[in-house]
Amino acid sequence: MSNSLNSKEKDILKTLRNKQKMSRKDKVQYLSIFIHPESSVGLEIGPNLTPLFSKKSGFQVNYLETVSTNELKRRVQDSGKDSDLVEEIDFVFQRGKNLVENIEKYNYYDYVVSSHVVEHIPDFVSHLQEVSIVLKDSGILGLIIPDKR
Repeated sequence: MSNSLNSKEKDILKTLRNKQKMSRKDKVQYLSIFIHPESSVGLEIGPNLTPLFSKKSGFQVNYLETVSTNELKRRVQDSGKDSDLVEEIDFVFQRGKNLVENIEKYNYYDYVVSSHVVEHIPDFVSHLQEVSIVLKDSGILGLIIPDKR
């Protein structure tokens, strides 16, 4: 895939890959080289209080979370922070349903991203199969996975 990158993108990747530890901003920059969220429709799984790609920044993205917008706002208020920072949650994950059943969209998204979510998924292979159903054929899955080395 790196053959299709321009020289600026290749330089950014080289710089990011050489970092000992990437910041959240670095991770978003890394994903954006491959995903191009500014011109795509996406699904972010588990955005919590800090989505990777913000609707408020103009991105066309849906959020799937384990709690509703109101619950997230309550949690933020309880911590003394501004609840206006919370993005609108589109889909609340219902236990006993898979990803496809929760969002009811097929071959729809240009990308699906998640940060620090896969370590909570009991059947990762099934999850990948479900993601492939909601992604367009040319869609991209972007994962930020904790590195505990």
